[in-house]
Amino acid sequence: MLKLVGITKSYASNGRTVQAISPIDLEVPEGQFVSLVGPSGCGKSTLLNIVAGLDRADSGTVMLDGKPVTGPGVDRVVVFQEAALFPWLTAQKNVEFGLKMAGLPREERSVRARQFLKMVHLSRFADSYPHELSGGMRQRAAIARALAMDPRVLLMDEPFAALDAQTRALLHEELTAIWAETRKTVIFVTHNVREAVHLSDRILVLSARPASIKQEFRVPAGRPRDLTEPGLAYIEKQIMESLRVEIDRVAQAELDSDWVHETTKLLPPPDRNLGSDI
Repeated sequence: MLKLVGITKSYASNGRTVQAISPIDLEVPEGQFVSLVGPSGCGKSTLLNIVAGLDRADSGTVMLDGKPVTGPGVDRVVVFQEAALFPWLTAQKNVEFGLKMAGLPREERSVRARQFLKMVHLSRFADSYPHELSGGMRQRAAIARALAMDPRVLLMDEPFAALDAQTRALLHEELTAIWAETRKTVIFVTHNVREAVHLSDRILVLSARPASIKQEFRVPAGRPRDLTEPGLAYIEKQIMESLRVEIDRVAQAELDSDWVHETTKLLPPPDRNLGSDI
């Protein structure tokens, strides 16, 4: 069980204090896939970094299995938007790196790295360097590196944001299959509502800064998912409506005072016959 109690965070900006996160309480049972969505700059990544132990909350506690999180640990591994592979190491050696730091013998870490490269379908490219891999392949290697550490919680910070739509759709399917096989607890940050609906058990909409959990949506659907199903499309629409309010709040705070959000309406043909030009 991952548990957040009363998490707050603020930072200094231009001589003033800006509150990034207002008190957040959250419980994530083991094996659950939870996505965080919210407007840009609302604190999603900051919250993820606090769970990872890469940042420290001003107040509150993060606990994993009843033990407080006081810093980074191999029980919580982050997959970032950029794969962050070492360019001088092959895919195999990149996956082995954390295992080497953990003190595993050479043969054991080699076998384990090959196991997880196979899971992400990169066995044929084990000896390739990052510059020889596509963006999607580099992200696969980063996921393999994270999974090889056998973390209790996999933290993913917009891992597919830089990929093209086709590669992203393929990795959605493969991440779903990996989650089904490993049943890792996953906290997934994304701006893409459809992506969240595709992957998650629960989706938390965060408010504009200071971030709080505005609304929670559960996705009562099996996997793999067909996003054209009316039920899933309805959940996506509800999330977008909730999120739109927060996006507008950010725009009103950041843009000129004459900014107004207007909904574009479909204009019918002059004769009012919507099928006249078919």
